[in-house]
Amino acid sequence: MYWLMLDLETMSTKPDSAIIAIGAVVADENFNVVAEFEVCVDPQDAMRYGRCDGETVLWWLQQQAWRKAWSGEASLLSALHRLLDFLVPFQNQITEVWANPPSFDLVILKNALDQFNLEWPFSHRDERDFRTYWKMTCKRLKVDLNRIEPNEPHMPLSDCLAQIQSLKVLRSIEREYDRCPSKLRPE
Repeated sequence: MYWLMLDLETMSTKPDSAIIAIGAVVADENFNVVAEFEVCVDPQDAMRYGRCDGETVLWWLQQQAWRKAWSGEASLLSALHRLLDFLVPFQNQITEVWANPPSFDLVILKNALDQFNLEWPFSHRDERDFRTYWKMTCKRLKVDLNRIEPNEPHMPLSDCLAQIQSLKVLRSIEREYDRCPSKLRPE
């Protein structure tokens, strides 16, 4: 059983946003990273297939990673094919597809795939929301945890790796709580 963490960097916050970078991490059930993927899309090609908003571009210009994220040379079609090829060895073994949140990343990704008549190989039933899980689990466990920060914020592979490591820490606490709930409950 494997889990997929997916992250996009985009030129808008709308469902038809232009994609400038795609990152993915496949991890086993213990959150050990099995495979990593990242590709940056040529911004001009990205804008041919998706929306670019001035507000988002201005936001990007304030980010440390903007030059790297916006330096892609792959066409969007090539980037999507590379992602799908990366997933092939794990396709029948991935049981959960995580994003932060799926209502952003996976909607935009599926819209891009549709433009090229490419299919997303996973069911909507496999989708998991990292942000919701994090907040609800911390609340249930009555713990105040900060998520692990990415080494390169706003680079999708770095974001995926940080989210996987954050899940690993939270799941470890959750397993301890489920084994012995009185240890973690405040008195």
